[in-house]
Amino acid sequence: MHDLEQAVREEVDRLATLPGSGSDAMLARVYRQRRRNRATTLAALSVIALVAAAAGAVAVLRPTAHPDPATPSPTAAMRLVTLPLQVAFPDGQHGFAIAESCQDHVCQAILATTADGGASWTPHPVTGLTYRVGGQGPPVDLHVLDQRKVALDGDDGRTRWFTGDGGLTWAQLPSAPKGTVAEIAPGTAAWIQEDADSFMDIAVLAPDGTAALLATPPPTKMHSGERDVRVAADGSLWIYGGDDQQTVLWHSRDRGRHWARIVLPGGLAARPYRGGDPVHTEQGSILYTVDGVSGRVWRSTDDGRHWRQLQVRLPARQTDYGLAAVVRFDGSLLLFDTEQGKQYQVTATGTEFTETTGAVLMTRSGIGKRYLRTTGDDPDRLTVLHSADGTSWTELRF
Repeated sequence: MHDLEQAVREEVDRLATLPGSGSDAMLARVYRQRRRNRATTLAALSVIALVAAAAGAVAVLRPTAHPDPATPSPTAAMRLVTLPLQVAFPDGQHGFAIAESCQDHVCQAILATTADGGASWTPHPVTGLTYRVGGQGPPVDLHVLDQRKVALDGDDGRTRWFTGDGGLTWAQLPSAPKGTVAEIAPGTAAWIQEDADSFMDIAVLAPDGTAALLATPPPTKMHSGERDVRVAADGSLWIYGGDDQQTVLWHSRDRGRHWARIVLPGGLAARPYRGGDPVHTEQGSILYTVDGVSGRVWRSTDDGRHWRQLQVRLPARQTDYGLAAVVRFDGSLLLFDTEQGKQYQVTATGTEFTETTGAVLMTRSGIGKRYLRTTGDDPDRLTVLHSADGTSWTELRF
């Protein structure tokens, strides 16, 4: 860790000349955090979402991000950043996690990598990416293209840190898209540009670290929603979001050249977009929609042209707490009634849920063969675990 400590110390004088992060800047930061990658944030699955939101509100109320000289310096040990949590497994063996090492009120951003399914992790300091202690981790979004290529896009909308060799070397590039591309090709990453006042723009990150706009995005405005374009297990693309009047789901089966809007069942499309994760597109060939208020569940196997309501016998509900669900890699669905402490499952072709035991709240990491879950009450100090089968869990630790 000596190299990390030295890199941090060398940045102290430079950062001392930068403007501080006031409450307005922190508020904007919290807004951006709420749009982090769905596959890398577990808050949507449990009460951790409420705790994280509360922690974000507390951070906004801090009068300044300048360190208190009387506060002891943190240790230089590397730690996983959990607020926001950014972890991605592009396959069952390779994984990436955003971490940090802090010393003398300055933190060095680190990309931790694994090539053995998370059994061991290697730290790679991100050259030139340091920030003050007291924020919510590195001010970047993690974009993983494959087992070696990773981009970290700064929240300032100007700078991208890119590595093509798994974090061994880094280049700083302009993050603004230039030009257009015809499709979201394999080996790229795509996300929605943050501009609620215009029609949707989709940025496509190429394997060389440069970005361009997709020539044919869905013809709609997206006031709120997930930032990343979802890539399902079958290669199809999905966009989920909406505004205060509707919830929308778009999909493409030709890499983004053409898009079709999915009509959601049960009148869900006419409801305001509320976030969370009621629409599950992980398989692509199988869609699930979960209405957490009424306790209804539907499945479609033809891109939403037809929906079948599945039978689930839930106990009488006393609150409007939403149900939590996860699609397993075999296409089956696990349903969690957190109010009653009950668990249910249905196979990929079944029509009726059966009660089960022993499952835990979890999410899938992209299309890789890994599940993620968290434990703990402090959003800044969550314990993160990963699993290949959803049964045997390994703590993500360095």
